Amino acid sequence: LPGNPLPDGWSDDEVREAVPHDAFAGKASILALVAVTTACGITLHRHYRFRARAHRTLAGLPGGGDLAVLPDDVPYAYALPGSPGRVMVSTAMLASLDPAERRALLAHERAHLAGRHHRLLLATRLAGCVNPLLRPL
Repeated sequence: LPGNPLPDGWSDDEVREAVPHDAFAGKASILALVAVTTACGITLHRHYRFRARAHRTLAGLPGGGDLAVLPDDVPYAYALPGSPGRVMVSTAMLASLDPAERRALLAHERAHLAGRHHRLLLATRLAGCVNPLLRPL
């Protein structure tokens, strides 16, 4: 091939002699690639399915804007990415905070949306699919 950086003296036979388990390594690599591709595909599918279900659920709530208050006795708040991104807050969370803490909470969740932190989390999940040693991240 033009521009091939390998010396002309190298041939397939010489490479096979230098790497005696090339057939095994090649087949194992193909299986690993299929496993990694499948794991990444499943992760992406789950990610986008969750977002789509959450946005469909929000469509039924009254009001609009970037804040959605969900009636729940469990306190939680999170940023739901998408177009548009929304901040999800439970009524229990709002009831447990004073006005200054509510403003801080909403600013925090909006910063997640503005910083596109969901992309970083997805990239970390995909990195964990490729290298299981990264899963604790």
